[in-house]
This record gives sequence, C-alpha cells and structure tokens, in this order.
Amino acid sequence: DEMAAGVYGAAHRLNLSIPRDLSVVGFDDGPIAARLTPSLTTIRLPIRDIGRLAARKLVAPHGEEANTVYADSPTMPHLIVRNSCAPPAA
Repeated sequence: DEMAAGVYGAAHRLNLSIPRDLSVVGFDDGPIAARLTPSLTTIRLPIRDIGRLAARKLVAPHGEEANTVYADSPTMPHLIVRNSCAPPAA
C-alpha cells in the first residue's frame, strides 16, 4: 500500500487520473489504503490467522498428522475493492 501511495504521487505529477487513466491495487490493506483519494483497492492477508496457525504448528507434535491438521485452514488473501480501479476506457 505504501508503494501504491507512491504511484498516486507519480500519477499526479504526470497529470494522470486514478482510476480514469490508471488503475492501482495495493497489498496489505494498511491504514493508508482507506485514506488515499480515491481510496485504494488492495489485498488483505489474514495475518492473525496465519500467525495463529504458525504457532500451532510450532507446538504441535511432529509427524504426518501435525502437518495435515491445519492444511484446510482459511488463510486465503481477500480483495478489498475500493475506488482506485476501473474498467479500461473504450
């Protein structure tokens, strides 16, 4: 998201409009994402869930069973759609 904020600055200097001329997507869904204008579309990772699973794996007994217990846990990234993306102009 911080790098995407830099893209906003570069776009402004080049007189490009987000999202009319340029779509921007960030990663992390940090606090800056909602504060940018237009608000930044971004990818959010479930950091707490990933940390919790990592801790469980560290304290779990070693072996095949410990490796498969958490294999289907929901640690997928989520797309947070905001206003920084638009379909290409026709």
